[in-house]
Amino acid sequence: RQLFTMRVFRPKMADAPLLTKTHRQIYGNPPKKDYYEEILYQSHNPFYVAADDEGQLLGFIAARVKPATSEVYIASYVTLYADDDDPALFDKLEQKLIKAVGKDAKKLKAKKISMHSRKKNVNTSRAFKMAGYTVKDSGTYKDGGDKVNIFKKLKGGRDKLLVPAYTAKKKKYTKSTYTPKPKAKPKKGVYEIKPATTTHIWLVTKLHNAHMVKQREGPY
Repeated sequence: RQLFTMRVFRPKMADAPLLTKTHRQIYGNPPKKDYYEEILYQSHNPFYVAADDEGQLLGFIAARVKPATSEVYIASYVTLYADDDDPALFDKLEQKLIKAVGKDAKKLKAKKISMHSRKKNVNTSRAFKMAGYTVKDSGTYKDGGDKVNIFKKLKGGRDKLLVPAYTAKKKKYTKSTYTPKPKAKPKKGVYEIKPATTTHIWLVTKLHNAHMVKQREGPY
């Protein structure tokens, strides 16, 4: 894929179903009902999507504002690698997503940006370290997996953020900002073998458990 003309932009409510689907493919489980719709509905929440010149989704970062603690908390961070992606260009993509949230946090005058991630997700920790964040061990998840806290303190922040009070979400769908080019219909009896990417994790795990005696609880 060519990432020279990648775009980073704020998604619309109509993009939420795609982000929910991608979340499930990456993490193996769907998010809570209306998870991304709720984040998007609060316009002050930093939320950015990256796409290439063909309209293919490359990743996204979604954060919630916590006014009482003067914090911007990154709830989801997803990047979709492919074997033919240039690592240097993908580093650039990751930094664009991370810096977009940082820019919003400074505008809000937040004191801190933070998130939690699995320790085994070394690419996530690496990307945030490149952006000046600190990574520290932070216990374990309910399934026993090691957890890290990734954070960055900001200068000149307010003790309490001034943002609109939370209101119940109202669905308002407009034309999606994500407009990939239509794919050709598959021909019967014609197959393609290609390297797996992170977008196939959930499907591979599902196929494994459907056909293998030993079941996998977590994704590949």
